[in-house]
Amino acid sequence: MATDKGINFTDWDRSSSKKLAQFKEKVGNDKFNEAKIKYGQELYKQLLRNITTITYRRSSDDEKLKIINALDSDAIDKIFSQYNFKYRIVK
Repeated sequence: MATDKGINFTDWDRSSSKKLAQFKEKVGNDKFNEAKIKYGQELYKQLLRNITTITYRRSSDDEKLKIINALDSDAIDKIFSQYNFKYRIVK
């Protein structure tokens, strides 16, 4: 059974994410663009690693979608960590 939901990866250039905006402000355009490339590479590695597991292959379509969409956040968190960035909630 196919799911009617889709895969949602973050588009760093079009995202309205406050975290990404704060990250860009902290590191500047050059580092932001560098991090964006690293994010894509990290996401690709995580996808390859996860979609070949038995657990993934045995999962339902909805479970597979959740796994894939969670990888987006994991990849962003890893990149933020590499740049020693911690999001600060601004009031």
